[in-house]
Amino acid sequence: MSLRDLAAQRLARIDETRAETPLKQMKQADACFTDAASCFSLVKHGKPQKTAISEPCFTVSLPRGETHETSPAEARVLRQWRAGLASLSPYDPRAGIAPDRWNALVNDAAALFNAWALQALRLGWTERDLFGVHPSLRPHHQVLNGLAWRCDGFRVIALTEHSASLEGKASRTPSRYFQGDASALVPLWALQ
Repeated sequence: MSLRDLAAQRLARIDETRAETPLKQMKQADACFTDAASCFSLVKHGKPQKTAISEPCFTVSLPRGETHETSPAEARVLRQWRAGLASLSPYDPRAGIAPDRWNALVNDAAALFNAWALQALRLGWTERDLFGVHPSLRPHHQVLNGLAWRCDGFRVIALTEHSASLEGKASRTPSRYFQGDASALVPLWALQ
């Protein structure tokens, strides 16, 4: 067999592999997302980027007919939360909270609202679960406070019906916050 024949055979094999690879990758991806509880479908990029482990990059999108639109009830609650947060000034501490802690708290609450409000609402979180604080603010009550208080410079990276995962800037090890009884809490904007 000549060198030219070997090169042609190798190129033919490469072309076959290129044709099979996208189909094989789509089948592998479909196998990962066939759970009936999953409401997302995968859309493969036209020009997929390679990840660190050399797997194709996919975009997660909602199935046809579903959107990110909010219902009128959801929109009303989100407007109330937004108005409450807008009434807070990071430079005007309330309820005797230290100015630096208050500033961080208001910024954490705003970041939490911007990134997670709609999803949290749909998962059943209330304004007290997210933005609540115990009115007395005694140290032993601080463990009861809502998610914004618990962020304290951390950012939320995942949210479920009953918990949130938080990640700090210095540490990549996530910590967990578990939703508790928020009945004794008041929203930040209700503090005097």
